[in-house]
Amino acid sequence: MSTSTGYQLEEPGISITELILEDVTFCDPNGAAEIREITRDGVVEDISNFEITWYYYENYEISTGPRVEFLNPGQYFVSARHIETGTESERKTFLLNDNTIRPVVDIIILNPNTSCDPLNPTGSIRAFVRGAYDEYNFDFIWFEGPSHDLKNIISFHTSSVSQLSAGIYTVEVRDFITGCHSLMSVYLPEEITQPQLNVEVQNSTDCQDNGEVQVVEILESGSIQDLNEYNFDFYNSENVLLAEGSTLFTQLSAGTYYVSATNIFTQCKSDLVKIDIINDYDTSGPSTNFTVIGPNPDFSRCENGPMTLEAQGGEYFRWYDARHEGELLHEGKAYTIENLQKSTSIWVSGYDPVCDLESDRKELSLKVISLPLITSVKADLEQAKITAEASGLIKWFLDDAELVGQNEQTIVAHTDGIYTVEVINGDCNESKSISFKGLSFSKPENIVKAPLIPNSTYQWSLNNQLIAHETFSTLNVSENGVYSVKIVFLEESEEVTKTHTLNYSIEVNDIETITGLPNSYEDPTIEIYPVPFDRFITINLDRTVQESVAVRMWDIRGHVKIDNKVMIKGDKVSLDIPELEKGIYFLEVIYSQGSFMSKIIK
Repeated sequence: MSTSTGYQLEEPGISITELILEDVTFCDPNGAAEIREITRDGVVEDISNFEITWYYYENYEISTGPRVEFLNPGQYFVSARHIETGTESERKTFLLNDNTIRPVVDIIILNPNTSCDPLNPTGSIRAFVRGAYDEYNFDFIWFEGPSHDLKNIISFHTSSVSQLSAGIYTVEVRDFITGCHSLMSVYLPEEITQPQLNVEVQNSTDCQDNGEVQVVEILESGSIQDLNEYNFDFYNSENVLLAEGSTLFTQLSAGTYYVSATNIFTQCKSDLVKIDIINDYDTSGPSTNFTVIGPNPDFSRCENGPMTLEAQGGEYFRWYDARHEGELLHEGKAYTIENLQKSTSIWVSGYDPVCDLESDRKELSLKVISLPLITSVKADLEQAKITAEASGLIKWFLDDAELVGQNEQTIVAHTDGIYTVEVINGDCNESKSISFKGLSFSKPENIVKAPLIPNSTYQWSLNNQLIAHETFSTLNVSENGVYSVKIVFLEESEEVTKTHTLNYSIEVNDIETITGLPNSYEDPTIEIYPVPFDRFITINLDRTVQESVAVRMWDIRGHVKIDNKVMIKGDKVSLDIPELEKGIYFLEVIYSQGSFMSKIIK
């Protein structure tokens, strides 16, 4: 920026009446001064009539003429001599200011050096010029060390450098426009992590050398690493390299060994891990500490069916017929008997085929279960009971929904439907069904009913007192009071199984006028059609809504088939439900005004 200053040079009557100064703004000096007007004895004369001399300090002549340029900041002098008369003015001083702005540099560490390989370090740093919007206006020169010694230059013309080892680095930043430059140094640290090994050791366990060492895990800075990123070296007790590369070392005899790992990328090497292989082979032969797993704990099987036995706790076994002089039947971990027709006994022993040694034999008694498991299923309509004559574990189902907790041969029928008994004995399974009709409308006025949900348990209470043995969705009411039911059911999907609990209650003041539980899932004001449906079903609500509602559907086993959000605008919505097998399902809709569940059929 230019400034104007007037000087009066009184001796010998010469005055410099207009002197323009231009302060220094570049590091490549750009200061200037210019005389625009000189008077002699009060009269302005042509500047060409004067010889003008410029000085740095008082005696160092730097230029002549009315204008001088390329000046650094500092103190200067000027004088004017009239050419014709030789009259010269006094030397007068003026000051050029330093208005240069040098770049302010910051250095950040992008990555410390994490490599143990001196030829492939991984450190990186970057320089920033504060307030600079365009780094292309600056030149960057990087030096190794704390100074800008030209012998130590490592990079030109880039704001960042990489592949650096730990140490001090210096950057010189030069402004292309002003020529100004700055220096900044930084220390790049080193963060080298030594791998830590976890190994598994298998001692030599047979008459031949079969000890093994397996590297199963590598940690760096507490984090588990990929084993494929390491090379492994295996040494004997005399530090002789035996093998390299693999994580598994086999066929080892008893002795002391060492293993180490080297990171392929950083070349950082772990400490040697000491390993002792012991020959703990028992010359007495395989142990009898093994177990045999059958189709069930008592080794029973349906008649005329196969039975598979599997020995656990060893690698090799022998199977014998205990009733035919110990005839060898099979060698191996598993043995399958086809068409087992009668109960029998077999022997099994552990066997070492390498050393040809055998353990003591264990005897197993195999049991054949005769069919049928269910002799009969009978219904007593007058007593509202169903009885199954069967042998085995019993489960009851109503319309394919399990009656949880009903495991007796005789149950009470609380409602019409298809009752199925399933009997399990060992690995035998048999089921029979019976249709029960004529009960639903016998005494509807003194029955309270909860939602029928598959895979659920029901617990009834009267005035907060538990009613024993009432585990169905319906309850015969014999007195007034507050009846409550707690329903616990499972929601199963491929990812997770959730347990839900529902609670309902009703106050009964007149057992002749019971209409059902409030907030029941089976809401009579909701209409769902068609029944059965093929692909599309329509839900008619009892009111107009405009909101997103939750729609879920279970099958009779409690598996979730649909769990979606559906937007309803009005009093009905149509759902597209493809890819479902034919059967019975339960549809639940939850919205701001309530929720309901209904049984639907495809």
